[in-house]
Amino acid sequence: MGSEDTKRLLLFFAIVFAIMLLWRPLFQKYMPQPPASPGSAPAGGENAGSSQPSPATAPAASAKAAPALPPTPIEGGKAQDIVVENDLYRITFSTQGAVVTSWVLKKFQDQNDRPLDVVNQPACAQLGFPMSVTLPDAVLAEKFNSAVYAVEPGAAAGQTLHAPAQLKFVFSDGKAEVQKTFAFGDTYQVDAQVSAIEGGSYLPVGVA
Repeated sequence: MGSEDTKRLLLFFAIVFAIMLLWRPLFQKYMPQPPASPGSAPAGGENAGSSQPSPATAPAASAKAAPALPPTPIEGGKAQDIVVENDLYRITFSTQGAVVTSWVLKKFQDQNDRPLDVVNQPACAQLGFPMSVTLPDAVLAEKFNSAVYAVEPGAAAGQTLHAPAQLKFVFSDGKAEVQKTFAFGDTYQVDAQVSAIEGGSYLPVGVA
């Protein structure tokens, strides 16, 4: 692996690691763990703010009841791209799967002296793109990762958003639902919150 490829890989992991660290306060704020039963030990689980470079995992349960799913499915139409950018990066999301298909760092160059894209397209086509979800139910996860998401609030597919901005993707089949919310500022920091609900309960969702 050349020095440019090594730099590209290190930058990608640094960004993913930073996003994972930011999920911890978001999960603690919006989906707190339920109190342990008297006389029982706390349940073990993977922390969304773990320093290990592994998929972040949402809490398996919430102290609050999950919101009721809408009576009708929520989904987008034709798959399209939405771009978010500031002076430092240009991120392209696809409404199909609500995943990141490109993350260009404007201040860095690749081996061809072009702005560095830290998303490896050939690898992701086989292994999954950033922000695809993982669940204990692989069939349900595949459904969420191939569905076309609706965009809220008011962000139109195909447009470019200039940070500071917020972007929310929602998909529901009337039985299960996934929401992905992203907040962008003037720095490299991107705040992300991902949740999955089925049968009135939050699911232990991971993010690739």
